[in-house]
Amino acid sequence: MTEIRLHLSVRGLTDADLPSCSWAGSPKHVRELVHQIRRAEAGEIDYLAVCTPVGHPVAVGGIDYSVRPGAGTLWLDPARRGMRQSVGARKNGGVTPGRRSLEELEHDRWPAPAAGATRLVATVHALRRRPLDALTVEDLRLLIRQDVGLPHLLPPALAVLRDAPLAEGAMYEGDLLSAVVTRDPSVWCAVPELLRELRVVASGTVGLPPALRREVRRFLDATSGW
Repeated sequence: MTEIRLHLSVRGLTDADLPSCSWAGSPKHVRELVHQIRRAEAGEIDYLAVCTPVGHPVAVGGIDYSVRPGAGTLWLDPARRGMRQSVGARKNGGVTPGRRSLEELEHDRWPAPAAGATRLVATVHALRRRPLDALTVEDLRLLIRQDVGLPHLLPPALAVLRDAPLAEGAMYEGDLLSAVVTRDPSVWCAVPELLRELRVVASGTVGLPPALRREVRRFLDATSGW
């Protein structure tokens, strides 16, 4: 059996973490997280998130100072699917095993580009040999737009979009989001939790350029009810 170890950290839970907390339960329960964050801001509790090395919450809990005067009461919501999703990303070559390249993760070493190959072809070949943690936003955009390595690249792309939905490569503001939401909807069948998170990010982003807004609307319509 393969042993997988995650180095976890603990910090305060914030509103920015909510798209990553769909594993916590029903939409009603996620709304309860918002209430607890407000209580933490008011000083009633410390509300904490247990996070993976890339900052994804996999469990939440806290210390409630209002239950007993002069004492704090601890509670913890178990990791459940949040931890399983992070471990799955680790096994499948998401952000964490970044020292490996797509070539290594896919066990598929492409031959050198033919003489006279276009710059795009040469770039894709080169990026497939680059460790995942060395890929830039533009690298992710380019590879995803070409449907290269999607099972391995969609998780780190979503990690970028979670913090910066309008992250920009070499084209325009929001070009990474555009590349992700315009993939064939069938790619999300194997990763429904990523799909749900992407829908939250895409639908909650304001200030989208008109063309990107139309792409997001088509994506949301195509994946509605999944």
